[in-house]
Amino acid sequence: MSIHNRILIYVRRHPDINYCDRRRGAIMKNLKTIIILTLITISAAIVFAGEPVGPSTSTILTDKLDEGAYPSLNISTIAGNVSEVNMTTWAITRSWAGFYGDVSGTIVLANSLNQTLYDWSVADPSGQIYAARVDSITWTDVLCASWDTLQTEGHWMGVNYTDTNGNFPEDHINNTFFNGTANPNSGNVEKHPTFYVSSVEILNDTCYRTTLHNSSEESEADVFREVLLADSSGTGNVIYTALLEQSEDGFNGANWDFEMLVAEDGHGTDTSVTQYYFWVAIE
Repeated sequence: MSIHNRILIYVRRHPDINYCDRRRGAIMKNLKTIIILTLITISAAIVFAGEPVGPSTSTILTDKLDEGAYPSLNISTIAGNVSEVNMTTWAITRSWAGFYGDVSGTIVLANSLNQTLYDWSVADPSGQIYAARVDSITWTDVLCASWDTLQTEGHWMGVNYTDTNGNFPEDHINNTFFNGTANPNSGNVEKHPTFYVSSVEILNDTCYRTTLHNSSEESEADVFREVLLADSSGTGNVIYTALLEQSEDGFNGANWDFEMLVAEDGHGTDTSVTQYYFWVAIE
């Protein structure tokens, strides 16, 4: 089956901001990551019996953190004083962008001219959303992304380095997607179910995966799951794969069918956009 009508989305990094918050006379020191988020509402006319295809229609709205909501901290001082100042700061990630939204669609029985013999409307389908930086994928050659593929992706993201203690940056891909080990950000041992990519079976809990936040800014083990796949039998282009939910409570208190991360290198002076192509498979 041919692949058509891909969504092409450009992702651009957002500049850093700093936020200082005074609490009970002292300010705790911490670091939190903010991600540029894009809302996608997708309607898809899809023949599920074959490969993932591009959505037929989409609505795209992009949001970001409002820097003006976090003014500088004003501290009065006088000669001779020595003051302890502990700070909490927010830092925007330079390695990731985020997407979330709804998916609806139609399962069709049709010919090569898109003439439909019968169809079934699906308001809250099961399935997957795929995002990659290439516009053509051999879906029958897709497997779980390998460890070496993750390190190559980390190098592309500009985070494949360690500090003097041998630790990767906090938002490195190795600290975001896990395979069988507990996610230190949530405490969960992330899981994913068995699903199919075209005719390829992806067995449960075999890929690197993560879960994104609900409205409590917490990750649940079985909601908003994302899996890392790659073409060339797991050694090629990374395919970010969100597993569809049925109107689950999302990070901003609204109900969504998916949330997902994609890599984007915004380090240093890099302000160029990154192109991502999206496909959908529903059932």
